[in-house]
Amino acid sequence: MNTDSFSAQQRHNRGSNRRAHMRETLLQSAKSMFAERGYHDTSIAEITTRADMGVGTFYLYFKDKEEIFETIIVEGIEHIKTLVQEEVASAPEHKFETFFRSILKFAYSDRELFRIALTGEGQKQIAVRAYGSVNDGIIELLNDAVERGYLGNEYPLELLAHFLTGMLNQTVIYWFMFDEPKSDAMADYFIAFLKNGVPSALFDV
Repeated sequence: MNTDSFSAQQRHNRGSNRRAHMRETLLQSAKSMFAERGYHDTSIAEITTRADMGVGTFYLYFKDKEEIFETIIVEGIEHIKTLVQEEVASAPEHKFETFFRSILKFAYSDRELFRIALTGEGQKQIAVRAYGSVNDGIIELLNDAVERGYLGNEYPLELLAHFLTGMLNQTVIYWFMFDEPKSDAMADYFIAFLKNGVPSALFDV
């Protein structure tokens, strides 16, 4: 490669890196605004102000507010999904427990994403997509447990998966109101509850 070609490649790489950085800055700014104010009460002007960019720059990357909102959720969910799958795959045993601990860990560290994903902020299809992604992961683990002989036919798998997904979602929503307990302690409570259940004596009250 001659000097001119090398310099052109360097300029191209710098330009690509700059565009990627600006896009990511817009996404992070929008995520913070949506989590704070909600989808409908957030304007593109507010997003760009927080990102320290002009409104015109926004339209170089996204066509409208709905597109950046959906991009935040879709890319965020896929990123979390990949991280959870990696942790579960690397666990030599207790994959079921590892799944829930991983979800809770990443949900705590990125509560802005989970707030707008689970509430949907007026975008019902977004909340459904987020819920479905978690539910699908649980069903996959349940099917694996059946195949390996750890789970019988005590419950319909689809119903059990929805029970567990609902419990997980409500656990994360708790963090929208309270900062404690942190993810490790919360995971301990969650796993203990799954293992031990509600005290049977309560049903005699």
